[in-house]
Amino acid sequence: MVMAALACASAHTRAHAGEPAVGPSGALVTPIPMRESKPPLYALPGATATFGRDTAIALYLEASGADQSPVTLAGPGWTDTVALQHHDNLYSGVILVPLSRLAVGETTLTVTRGRDRITTPVFVGFGPAVNAASFDQLLGVLRYFAPADRLDSLRQAPVDERPRAWATFLARSREPLSEYLGRVGEANKRYGERGTPGWQTDRGSAYLQLGDPDQVFVEPDVEIWVYTRYFGRLRFDHHRLVPESRQMLATLVVQARSVR
Repeated sequence: MVMAALACASAHTRAHAGEPAVGPSGALVTPIPMRESKPPLYALPGATATFGRDTAIALYLEASGADQSPVTLAGPGWTDTVALQHHDNLYSGVILVPLSRLAVGETTLTVTRGRDRITTPVFVGFGPAVNAASFDQLLGVLRYFAPADRLDSLRQAPVDERPRAWATFLARSREPLSEYLGRVGEANKRYGERGTPGWQTDRGSAYLQLGDPDQVFVEPDVEIWVYTRYFGRLRFDHHRLVPESRQMLATLVVQARSVR
């Protein structure tokens, strides 16, 4: 009887503490408290898109509860009211955010309903050929696509102005970015070295800026790339540009840009 009384007293104490209590027979004296598992707002994290392949990024949203307030989605410099499908007290749907409203890299979107607000990151990258996870890293891949001052202006643009700055950058480019990224992927296949993507090697750099050579002469540990269309040649020793060829590469790049 004492043990039973102590057990009941202990159960009573735990029940007041908000915990489930077990009686002397092992049965529950108080039920397990149920907690709401769904947050009032939820966005599936990790939404991604690839520049040049996708036109929009798909974002899954949920809003639960009886709140009838509209759901809004906001990004850098824009806000939209979104329509979600209604099932009992759950509203859900996939929202397509046009890539024209985003810059490359990570963008934080804000979802709001009434007093509830959450943020979720989305990411626009250059595809599997380019291992870059930030805005600065993605711009680094473009070092052979645009002059340094234009890339610096992108880096210095405020976050809210990045989509507009990015759109202006693309509109003023000499060639479609998709073509350049195609060469980045090809450089990775041809000229990758241990621990170094092909586009970051000397041969990859020459290929990205000048294209394929008109002739290639291969000797033991030496390659000579001849660009008859630009009236020059490059020499690689163990896949590295020799010093005199580094200056020649700069000269040939100026000539190549002048005829594009």
